[in-house]
Amino acid sequence: MPRFTLGAEEWLIEQDGARLLLTADGKESVRKFVSADHAAVQYGKLIAAKQAEGWELAASAAPKKAVAVKIEPIELELEKAIVANPYDRDAYAVYGDWYQTQNHPRGELIALQLADDDDRKIAEATKRHLARHKAQLLGPLEKYEGLGSESPLQWSFGFIHAIDLNLEGDSVDLGELVRDVVAHPSGRFLADVTIRDVRKDAIEAALAALRPETLCALKIVTTARLDRIEVVAAAPLRRLVLKLHDGPSNEALETLARIRPTIEELHLRLEATREQWPALAPLFARADLGIKKLAIRAPALVDRILAELGEQPMARGLERLDFALTDPETGVRDLIAQRASYPKLTELVLGTDRVIARAVSDLKRLVKKVIDVRHDSDDRILMLDDDQDYDDIQE
Repeated sequence: MPRFTLGAEEWLIEQDGARLLLTADGKESVRKFVSADHAAVQYGKLIAAKQAEGWELAASAAPKKAVAVKIEPIELELEKAIVANPYDRDAYAVYGDWYQTQNHPRGELIALQLADDDDRKIAEATKRHLARHKAQLLGPLEKYEGLGSESPLQWSFGFIHAIDLNLEGDSVDLGELVRDVVAHPSGRFLADVTIRDVRKDAIEAALAALRPETLCALKIVTTARLDRIEVVAAAPLRRLVLKLHDGPSNEALETLARIRPTIEELHLRLEATREQWPALAPLFARADLGIKKLAIRAPALVDRILAELGEQPMARGLERLDFALTDPETGVRDLIAQRASYPKLTELVLGTDRVIARAVSDLKRLVKKVIDVRHDSDDRILMLDDDQDYDDIQE
């Protein structure tokens, strides 16, 4: 059992499955968690917090090997600013200065990665610094660096800021990978996650392992019929891309409808049926969502969605609306009739060969910029990612 001391005081901690056994001032207590993985994360946090307060690991203790990786100086007040906004460069800069006073290699890493991203010398210096201090900055995560053609771990601001799980082969346990990343000090501010996979269980395990507090962007591309996507409703997402090619379950749609009001960009490619509209309808009836960019690839529901949008508060904040490749019929007429409901709308993305010419003409008079995805036979157009801008396409 690792033992820490502060003057004459003593503090001990040990993990027993999903429980943490604590001893402070001679008094024992037990903290229970939902899983062993959750307990392991809290185990590392508690030790790091004690160290930040000045507690020292007793020389006689023989901590587990994994503990050595998790023990890192932290400053809780500075971390609060990053958790509140994982993209705040100033917050990382302040934390980097603090880390340098602690003589920890993360301080220099933060400074390097806050420098000019286009500077090749800085990029090389960052790579050398990570290699030199991989025991502290990567530890057990080093095994993931060689997966795929590029590492799934993407560093920014001195931390693993994003992961891209586009890994081939069933041998990669996505749930284990995500648990390892978020439990490591370098992954505690993970903000951006992309998952491209065909395995339902693997994707749902990865989603369940994410730490919602700092998750701001999530992209899922799959042919699996997902059910459990609770993190979509739990995280303060700003951007969500769901490309569910084989159709979502009602449970997934109901979870999506509970997304938090932090969302600004929503891209949906859903092979949903008309019968599934009741599960999705509450999303478009929300009065608390300030979505600025909305992309819809749901051919069976596009008319219903366009009809509903113009009657709901969500329309007032939309700046960009994309319903290309969906063959809308009555929905376009509703959009034109309800144009006054979209005071901020400046961009439309659509396929003009899928909308009657007169409607296209009316739309071009009503909206400043109409982006035309007109070449349906062109694979380059059909394969465009839902989150890609169409600025290079002829208007």
